[in-house]
Amino acid sequence: MTDATAFLAAIHAAPEDDAARLVFADWLDEHGEPGRADLIRRMCRVPTYVFTWSRRARHGRHVHAESIGAIRGLKGRVETVYRDEWARLPGAELIQVCRGFIEYIDIRALPFLAHAGHIFARHPIVAVGLCGLHTWMSASRPGEYEGVLQPGRTDDRHWPLELFPEYAAGTAVFYADHHLMILDLSRRAAGYGRRMAGVFREPPPLPRPRSIGDTDAPRRPTRP
Repeated sequence: MTDATAFLAAIHAAPEDDAARLVFADWLDEHGEPGRADLIRRMCRVPTYVFTWSRRARHGRHVHAESIGAIRGLKGRVETVYRDEWARLPGAELIQVCRGFIEYIDIRALPFLAHAGHIFARHPIVAVGLCGLHTWMSASRPGEYEGVLQPGRTDDRHWPLELFPEYAAGTAVFYADHHLMILDLSRRAAGYGRRMAGVFREPPPLPRPRSIGDTDAPRRPTRP
């Protein structure tokens, strides 16, 4: 494990603690990346600042609760540092940068499966939006959402088995609540990314989706 990887592992382990980020900024200063180090320090001083940038946009946009004076010049600095980062994010469609790092990403599912380890080794991402992952209403369980698990599959019916290590290939999983389904898929994707990067912190557990054999599991009302 390199020094940089060790620092990122510490940030993954305590994503709300700025101390590990600031120590990493000192390390970046000592290893020829003063621009990125300065950005981490500045963004940690304005923790409500969120910078959002999509691949198709020429410039990003930002929201914040701090005064204009506190964030003056920050948007340009984030763009300068992260303009080159797109090349390291194959399949990414949108990123959100908070406190110096990408913490949310929208990314196509198959490139994510192939490159998650590399991406999570650079950024303490806490949530993932998987583009092109289809959801469909179950024919056998009206009002519920269904996905069939297969390795490396993201077509109309299938979800990647890699996100569901507790299940076997071909298992059908069901969700009665669309919001819970999206949240669970996001957390499972983040967990997969951390596993591939060698960072083993798992997100807080959510209710387990029901497989085809879970006939006695309680049902949740489906949101409109």
